[in-house]
Amino acid sequence: MDIIEENINNQLMEEDEEENIDNQLIEDEEENIDNQLIEKYDKETTGSKVIQKLDLLIQYYSELENILESLHEYNACEKHYNQFKEKLEKLTNQLKECEQQRLFDINLIKELETNNNNLKTENNQLMVKINQLINENNQLKEIINFNFNDQQIHNQERFSLENLLLYTPLDWLSKRNPVIVEFIKTISCNKNETQLIGEKLFKCAIAIDAIYGTRNLKYVSAINLAALAIKYTFARSKSIIDIDNHIISSGSYSKFIK
Repeated sequence: MDIIEENINNQLMEEDEEENIDNQLIEDEEENIDNQLIEKYDKETTGSKVIQKLDLLIQYYSELENILESLHEYNACEKHYNQFKEKLEKLTNQLKECEQQRLFDINLIKELETNNNNLKTENNQLMVKINQLINENNQLKEIINFNFNDQQIHNQERFSLENLLLYTPLDWLSKRNPVIVEFIKTISCNKNETQLIGEKLFKCAIAIDAIYGTRNLKYVSAINLAALAIKYTFARSKSIIDIDNHIISSGSYSKFIK
């Protein structure tokens, strides 16, 4: 009896398991069917949306095509614009450089004009100095070439006894060629030797008198005339100059002992 019951229970359990398996298969099949239906719906929905979008695209296609062409034209215009902008920037920079160069050239021209004016002023000053030197040179030439001998020959007053007695080397030198006088003074200068001014001037006068006599044989030496006048004065005063140049009374003597 127990064995029979156990068999019955086992059969019942097997039947329950089979039923569960069948139910699971049914559920799986239903789920698959639902999934298929959902996929089909989704496809239909997606296709419908695509069709709607295509309808809209077809409706606005011509307009979109025009916009697309406009975009192409815009891109081309933008490219040309960028090229033009780049060229414009280059030209602007070149203009700025040219303006800077122009200002530099203007300043350089002003500086050159100023320097040129300064050079003209300096040149004018130099020309004035050159003309002065030329005039001075001409005057010196005139002084050098002036015939003092003729002047002295025609000057009869220098032979008067009064002028001869008033003779001084300084006065005599003042009436001679200044170039020759300065030349003789220069070459006869000796700072290491202390000499009387009168003696120095007298020696200069003798040297210049010798030069005048060399230039013109008709020249009459004023120094010799002065010496003769002094001799004549001493002779009239009946004085004698001995060998040591001492003046002594000689009574009626009227000669010079040299």
